[in-house]
Amino acid sequence: MFPPRSGKTMGTFQIRGGPMAIFGYILIILGGLLTLLGFSSFFASFFYGYFPSYFWLVFIGPLVTNFGRRVVKTAQTRESRGGLRKSIEEEAREAEEAARVKQERAYKRIEMVRCHECDHENPSGSSKCSNCNASFYGKKRCPLCYKLNDQDKKFCGNCGHNFDLDI
Repeated sequence: MFPPRSGKTMGTFQIRGGPMAIFGYILIILGGLLTLLGFSSFFASFFYGYFPSYFWLVFIGPLVTNFGRRVVKTAQTRESRGGLRKSIEEEAREAEEAARVKQERAYKRIEMVRCHECDHENPSGSSKCSNCNASFYGKKRCPLCYKLNDQDKKFCGNCGHNFDLDI
């Protein structure tokens, strides 16, 4: 009637998440039973006149049930991702690649200067802008945004950096 789903099968039931999910479902049922036992102890004390000695299970049962729900959710999430987390080697490779890309971008950015007229990026040694032909003579580059400013300026016209702070 329904299309088959991925997961472990037990008889006619299909359980997504495998043994870990089964353990989670057992915890959910156990938490419900503990809560039921705690409430039954509480209400039975009114009828039989004794102290409700198992009432504390009312507080433990929901905790066990919630933990079981989290175990089931984790098991199903792992199955849908195709297994456990990535291996340490894969994570290290990805981190190394990200660091390399970041370093390349930083290197490329340092090698460029932004024109004070049109904001076009030019190679660091240029004497004029390749886009608008504005001269770079008598200009200084901001160390934060790489925009060119006049030599007598105290602050960057683009980002507001204080040039007196530069050593």
